[in-house]
Amino acid sequence: MKTCSLLFLVLAMLSPISTAGAAVTKKPYDLTVWADVVYDETGSPSRINFPDEGLYPKKFIQSLQLKLATRRIEPRLENKLPAIFETGVSIQLTIDPAEIGAEVKINKIEELPRTINMSVAKFPADLLRAGWSGEMKVRCMVGVTGLCTDMEVLDAKALPKSARQFGLDSMKAWRFLPQRLNGKPIEYEMVIPITMTSDTPSDSRHVDRMNRRP
Repeated sequence: MKTCSLLFLVLAMLSPISTAGAAVTKKPYDLTVWADVVYDETGSPSRINFPDEGLYPKKFIQSLQLKLATRRIEPRLENKLPAIFETGVSIQLTIDPAEIGAEVKINKIEELPRTINMSVAKFPADLLRAGWSGEMKVRCMVGVTGLCTDMEVLDAKALPKSARQFGLDSMKAWRFLPQRLNGKPIEYEMVIPITMTSDTPSDSRHVDRMNRRP
């Protein structure tokens, strides 16, 4: 079992990122791009696919493809033998727009179950009235079906009960693409920080759009 952290800001998962034909932001912003990668028994990538490549400029995807193609990982093992490892790869970047093009900085690359659906529960009425905001961390065991099979709000005593329930209700609807060893899905434990504000959207489609903009 492995543990990782995946940043999830409910209100602003990513800074505004323009689509084709829309105004381009002039301020640096963070962006996460996902790839599906198959690593062979030596830890070298044998197949790389960007599921959302149509949302991004072709040369941008080509540069990320080259970066991943030269990346090797420690071979994953099954029964103490090197195995074929299929996983999502999260590429976390900072984009600094310029007059022509932009400067792209890769901050982190992680092998994780790829998030395929994110949802935000309805904001608790009592917290909405109080204008409450806060943060929490939710531990999610991604099961072989891609659902959180076990969840826990960490440091729960410091949070209102309705806030804790918000975090759990949100995570119940999340869907992941499980990692695989030799073609068999495996579990993976993730710790997901959630930031709540009183104007948090309760529309999961809104969250999905925020995450997928190029």
